[in-house]
Amino acid sequence: MTSSSLATAHVLTDIDFWHMTATCSVCGRHSPIYVTRGSQVATCLAVLRKRHDWGIRNSDVIVEYIQKHQCKRCGVWGLGLEKDFKFFELHLLYAQKIRILARTLEPEQLILELEKRDLYCGKCYPYIVESYREKIRLLK
Repeated sequence: MTSSSLATAHVLTDIDFWHMTATCSVCGRHSPIYVTRGSQVATCLAVLRKRHDWGIRNSDVIVEYIQKHQCKRCGVWGLGLEKDFKFFELHLLYAQKIRILARTLEPEQLILELEKRDLYCGKCYPYIVESYREKIRLLK
């Protein structure tokens, strides 16, 4: 499978929802299709494999990012003695969270998204969450 076939849309034709198979216009394969949760969009197997590969590769990208950065509150460097680092994402929609973006973005795009997030160690994270929740309570 070439990189150009990954860039173009995988349009499915001859969809058979009874047998859950279809022919992909890009790959040319007659393969199983998968209907994603909560939507009627059928996905080609090649696209799912690409997302899975990105998820594996991007998990390494996330670990490397954490190793090179420090906690925003206390300044502890990532994955040293303290191994529990988290990105503050309570205010974000589900589709914008790192674990979802890791499956859908290329590594270069993921690094740009990681730069926008605040990274906290396991000791500081509960304080940040509590202060965020306190702000929400005051707004009500």
